[in-house]
Amino acid sequence: MTGDRTYGTEEILVAIEREQISAYIPSPDFDHRTGFFSPDCFHYEAERDVYLCPAGKELRFDRPHSTERSLHYRARAKDCNHCPLKAQCTTSTQGRSLCRSVDEEVLDRVRGYQETEAYKKAYRKRTVWVEPLFAEGKDWHGMRRFRLRRHRPGQL
Repeated sequence: MTGDRTYGTEEILVAIEREQISAYIPSPDFDHRTGFFSPDCFHYEAERDVYLCPAGKELRFDRPHSTERSLHYRARAKDCNHCPLKAQCTTSTQGRSLCRSVDEEVLDRVRGYQETEAYKKAYRKRTVWVEPLFAEGKDWHGMRRFRLRRHRPGQL
């Protein structure tokens, strides 16, 4: 299944993959919004359930994040405050923290599709077959806004 970045939410990607359909949808890149090390610079060791930072220090499981769909990991403050890479990593005096989705394995699999030839082929087809239809609806038929509504009982 293909879609644009708008449909690349965690909820949608996980639901598609649960149905055993490959989600050829790019996920939003929230990881590179700041000048600090992005989460992909940290290595996750599943067997120990820790992240290793670029300086080799551990970020251990701290608590579930407030969303309950992600887990919070934090480095020790003394490790971060004495680190030569701190200016590239965090401004916090409490140590660097990361959140890991409970569905991170699924999201990693979806991100891995982007390097495959099947993903690239599907996306090329989408740009030729689907996007022109959206443009036509927008330009020729006044469909600049599109909203789906659920069917409610009694409405037809």
